[in-house]
Amino acid sequence: MEIMTPPISPTHETTSTSNYLRERGNIGFHCVSDAEKKASFDPRGFIMSGAITNPSSLHSKKSSFVTVFNQEFDMDTSKDELKRLFRVCWNKLCLIDSTQKMGTYGFTSDTSTLATVNLDEVRQDLREFFAMLHLFVESQGESEDKSWILKETLPTLLKGLDLLRNQIGSLNDLPNYVLSHSQVKNSPGHHLFHCHLEARWLHISVLWALSECLKSTSIFEATEIAAMLQPYSAEQSIENLLQSTIRFCIIDLVEIAVLKFNKLNQDRIVHSSPFNCMCVKELWLLLRFITESLNDHDTKAFWKLLDECLQLVVKADADIPSKKGWRPLQTKKFQKIACLEPGLFALWLLRDIGEVYMYSSDGFLSPIRPEMDKGQGIVKCVLNDLMGSNDLEEPQRRTLIYLMKGFLVDPWKTKPEPIMMLWDGFSRKLDCAFQLPGAPASSFVVPSETIEDILSSVEFDRPSNKPRVQLNSFELFLSLLATYLAQDKNVWKAKICGRFFSKLSEKKINSLSEMGLFHLTQIFLSIALATEEVEELGHRFFSLVSFSETDKKRNQMIMKAKLCFVFLLVKNGKELSPLAGPLTNTIDSLIARNQNPVVQVFISNLECLIKNTDVLPSDLHILFGPWVKRFLQQNNQDSTTLRSLLNLMIDVMQKLQVYMDCNNIVGGGMQKLVERLHENLLPYLKDQKSHDWEIADLAFQFTLISLEFSSSSTKESFQNLVHLFTTNDNSKLVKRYLDRLLSCRKITNIIDTNESLQILFVQAWVRCCVCSNVGQDRETEVMQKIFSMPVLKNTFNLPHDNFVTVSDPLLYLVEAMGKTSSSHKKMIVTILEPLRQMMPLIKSSLFPTKAKDSSWVPGRQPFLDTESIERSYVVLGTLVAECPSFIYEKNNASNFLVTLVNYLILHPNVFNMDVRLPLPMENGLRKSLFSFIKGLFKLDPKREKCIERFIKNIIMVYVPRYLDPFKKIWDEPEDMPAAIYIIQSVCETFLKVDKNNVPHKYYCQGLTLMNSLIQRNGCDEILIGLLINNVLPSCLYVVAKVTDMSAGNNRRPETEKTLGLIFDTEVFRTSTSLREQATNVLNQQSRQFLSFHANLFMRMLLFLMKVSKPLVKSFYPTLEANVRDVISKRGSGNDKNLETFLAKVKEGLQV
Repeated sequence: MEIMTPPISPTHETTSTSNYLRERGNIGFHCVSDAEKKASFDPRGFIMSGAITNPSSLHSKKSSFVTVFNQEFDMDTSKDELKRLFRVCWNKLCLIDSTQKMGTYGFTSDTSTLATVNLDEVRQDLREFFAMLHLFVESQGESEDKSWILKETLPTLLKGLDLLRNQIGSLNDLPNYVLSHSQVKNSPGHHLFHCHLEARWLHISVLWALSECLKSTSIFEATEIAAMLQPYSAEQSIENLLQSTIRFCIIDLVEIAVLKFNKLNQDRIVHSSPFNCMCVKELWLLLRFITESLNDHDTKAFWKLLDECLQLVVKADADIPSKKGWRPLQTKKFQKIACLEPGLFALWLLRDIGEVYMYSSDGFLSPIRPEMDKGQGIVKCVLNDLMGSNDLEEPQRRTLIYLMKGFLVDPWKTKPEPIMMLWDGFSRKLDCAFQLPGAPASSFVVPSETIEDILSSVEFDRPSNKPRVQLNSFELFLSLLATYLAQDKNVWKAKICGRFFSKLSEKKINSLSEMGLFHLTQIFLSIALATEEVEELGHRFFSLVSFSETDKKRNQMIMKAKLCFVFLLVKNGKELSPLAGPLTNTIDSLIARNQNPVVQVFISNLECLIKNTDVLPSDLHILFGPWVKRFLQQNNQDSTTLRSLLNLMIDVMQKLQVYMDCNNIVGGGMQKLVERLHENLLPYLKDQKSHDWEIADLAFQFTLISLEFSSSSTKESFQNLVHLFTTNDNSKLVKRYLDRLLSCRKITNIIDTNESLQILFVQAWVRCCVCSNVGQDRETEVMQKIFSMPVLKNTFNLPHDNFVTVSDPLLYLVEAMGKTSSSHKKMIVTILEPLRQMMPLIKSSLFPTKAKDSSWVPGRQPFLDTESIERSYVVLGTLVAECPSFIYEKNNASNFLVTLVNYLILHPNVFNMDVRLPLPMENGLRKSLFSFIKGLFKLDPKREKCIERFIKNIIMVYVPRYLDPFKKIWDEPEDMPAAIYIIQSVCETFLKVDKNNVPHKYYCQGLTLMNSLIQRNGCDEILIGLLINNVLPSCLYVVAKVTDMSAGNNRRPETEKTLGLIFDTEVFRTSTSLREQATNVLNQQSRQFLSFHANLFMRMLLFLMKVSKPLVKSFYPTLEANVRDVISKRGSGNDKNLETFLAKVKEGLQV
């Protein structure tokens, strides 16, 4: 039988209490804007409204009558009214759930039906109802007078709360909203999710109030409470029911997070949070504070409860039996939620759960962070399971490291143990490639071409022009480790160092592959950069990692790794000797063992180090010890490694020169560097004849240094170096050297005041130009500077405003010399001295034999290439043509001209006509032979027997070999005297018979030359006249003298052809003087031969009749007169032989 209480009439306090409930009903979970999301909680939320700091909702003036669900309720009346309110609450929850289902599953297409339900008001009513329950419970414990009401209504209250528990557990459309928090605030999904959160907390808060109320009264025995709870829970007290309710709420929140986590791919996990919104975060914060409050404010209580819940949700294979009616959140598709990645999920959840420790109980960020020891213990356990597993794939490892980054910041600031647990796992996988999914096969290759590549792989914050590639898990771990160590540099030595090296035994390191060594190098460098303990880590690495006797690939990786530490020392401005000294000693031994690939790695990466160093370290000389000299002595001239070393030296000396421009190097570390370079590099440069550009650039740098630095250890002055490198046989080297010197203002200032240096530079330039013509780019600038030197400018009056139009500067200079007065002969000879010195070189290149050759030098190979030899002939031919008097001294067999002719033109080998001359010589003479002859002719061969002999021999040797140089002798009018002399000499040499009346061996070649001249210049009357005077009588004599003109060859046809070409020219047919000249030649021949050799002349005339009958016909009257004159002089009155001859001619002319 129910006990009825008398009603109490409403008073003026009823309205005040109802307003209070409406105010409390406004407090709930309200999503804040994104801009405020990480700043603080919503002021209208539970935490900011004092749910923890002031859990009591007692009002100073309260009435028993309140308005709930728009109805008056007397809190001092029967329990039936309370039951009815619980049913209304249950209906309200069903209304929100049904509205969500109708909108989600399309139960209605009428959106107006949904719009009629004001879900905000429904949630407001529910919150007011819970506020009323809270107020009701607290009011019952206010005094002993009202305790009977609590005793009467407690069973009803517990039954109603159980009803709500079951209703909350039956909500099954929440996951859709959990996975996508994109619904607008007024959507049913939004209201259902937040109403479910509110119901959970308000339910817990009512239990909390009930628990506190029962503690303050003694009207119930423990057995009575246990009996009341038995139908609904296995708990024996309200306090235990509250604890289990909190526990089950945490489990459900974890299961919501699991559901979301399972739907995320590996890339999205890192950027997602288990907190769908700040409301979820606020509920976690409320649960943390209420748990600590119920456990005497023990901060470890929440972590302990969370750990138990994680174990149940993540690892349990079955449902949680202790939950009974309080069912876990479920969906229609899933009867049970299984976590796909338990370890990663735990870290993902813990990372963000830690954020609730950043707030105080009033909801504001707290400057004081509580200890996280218990939470870090959970993290360690999770990591231990993860890193102990061998089935983690690369995407999972990357996610793990990304998640661990969240534990380096507030409020976690993790201790070293989790970091070292990660290192324990990675130390077992150093040989792995850590290949990203979908990566190409090239990702298996060690990406360490240079030390710059290695360093860039660990300097994660350095800006780069290259596109940033996706980091693998090991690189992410390095970044994590560096970030952690950078936060507190003391933690390395204090807590990490020993454990770190304990994982690196000598046996393990020696068994590492190239990939493993690369990863080991990365982690050492990462620690060195983060802790700034480069020298200590370098020493450790050098002592742990040693070079192999046979494995060159491994040695290359080790070399790059060790140079990385040297580079960091340079970059940090520290001394190199602790690391560089042992490294150079190792290089010396590697060179001795011929491990050139490893030496190549050392040199190329040392070059990279120098290029990336703004200021040279003071002890850089340590890196350039005796190994440089040893390597240069042993290495092949054409090796790539050698060229790399030379380029390295260029970079060093360029940096050294920059340093010299700003500092005095005497007495410091740079002085030692210069002395090392002089000792180990300069001797090689003196003997080197290849690698033109590198040697020239190094020579230039040494020359510059000698201007400002000279000591007893170097023993090299500026002028000595200039002379050494400008007199080198390698023209390309000298040309580059001149270019560099003349581009330097310091050098040109010295040269302008020193005539001997000017001559030295001009001679070097001449030597270069002999071997190759100067182009139009940088070499043109060199030419301009050479021509601007006083020694040339004042002597030869060279123009200095425009040299671009000069096609060949050296020939231009030679031509200018030819126009100079003889007073400058000494200067000209001095400038041209390099040409004299080149004579033996050219001769040796053409005829490389030491037999009977005084110019041959043993142990030397001064051979010029084909192009240089051809070029030399052109230059020397121009020199002889323009300046013959400057290079010839009468009665001096050792003069320049005589040497030139004997070496280059009339070498003994050329007289053997059966042997073909070297191709470079042939090509050169084809271009220059006539220039030589022109120059020799200027020396008056009629007076100089030596010159005459030279010309005769040249014609005798080269006309039979090739006619190209002689065909053009009549092309230029100014060359006519020399051409006339050549034609006359050819006729005298080849158009004759010997004492046995046999034509010259090269008779036809002489005629061929004449044919060519007639074909090129047949309209020239002077040439035709010259040929009539010289060729006609010579050919007629040969024809008459030789009885057999065939002799297996074509001498007679060729003779007929040559004479026919002469007589068939237009100028001969039209010129009376030429015809008279031909008649005069015949007349002279008749007077010479008619008296005593009439038969010879008869054969001449009969042959000529076949070639040009008109000429013989015009000559016939003169012939008759000459015959009569001969007969009359004999006194016999007649000569039958002559008369017969005359008759034959007359008969032939009539025919």
